[in-house]
Amino acid sequence: GHRTTGLDHFVCVMDPIIPDPSLCGENAVEVLTARFTGLLEKAIREYPEQWIWLHNRWKTRPPEETGETVQNGKSEELTAPWDGALKVAGEDCVEGTADF
Repeated sequence: GHRTTGLDHFVCVMDPIIPDPSLCGENAVEVLTARFTGLLEKAIREYPEQWIWLHNRWKTRPPEETGETVQNGKSEELTAPWDGALKVAGEDCVEGTADF
């Protein structure tokens, strides 16, 4: 969600991120973390001016920004969960109001 005007907010409720029962252990954690982070990143990119983060969550820069070359391995393996994040959440938001 995001602020619209004054004290008004737009809230988008998406489908839950459901764990894949065929995954377990570290692999399951990696996939779920990547899906959640992908959705969080999408929300931040849509309204960056409304995002405040005091903790340095991303301590390194992407290889494209640092000029480093990407080796085969984790970088490629993590592509699939990121791509799937939006498929899990769906692209449809239901517009409505809520009283808090």
